[in-house]
Amino acid sequence: MITIAGTGHRPDKLGEIWYPGKWTPAIAVIKQKLAHYGHALRVISGMMIGFDLMLAEACAELKAEGVPVRWVAALAYEGQEEAWHHDAAVATEWYRKLLQLADERVVVSRECTREAFELRARWMVEEANAVLACWDGSPGGTGATLELARAESKPVVNIYPEIRQALGF
Repeated sequence: MITIAGTGHRPDKLGEIWYPGKWTPAIAVIKQKLAHYGHALRVISGMMIGFDLMLAEACAELKAEGVPVRWVAALAYEGQEEAWHHDAAVATEWYRKLLQLADERVVVSRECTREAFELRARWMVEEANAVLACWDGSPGGTGATLELARAESKPVVNIYPEIRQALGF
């Protein structure tokens, strides 16, 4: 079984598209990319608003279509969705629905700290055989996670250009 960790931007770096209903074209791109890895697949999503939730939705859809994908919701801490932007109410509801569909849930910390997010990223990279990224090259959490992946010699596939095109920004 191949384990893929996903990391990517939040909506502020994805065309300011906060409404999950508008993410459908990007989810289709993610599903296509996951198909390249074959059917014995385990996917880890950090479950933050933006690319992480798109990845989780792609996994849920693949499972519903009969593809034997297992996916893991990797949380920095319980309740991480409560800190999201006020415009994210629909995404918060979607997050909670997806969380119930995950095959596994891993929570790395009890508190909301920078270290909790770093621990989650480290755990995801250590668990993975490869990393699927949506990264525009800017500094931040996605870039830091990719630095960890490179340090661990994990292959990285960056689909930011395809996601950008799919979302039209």
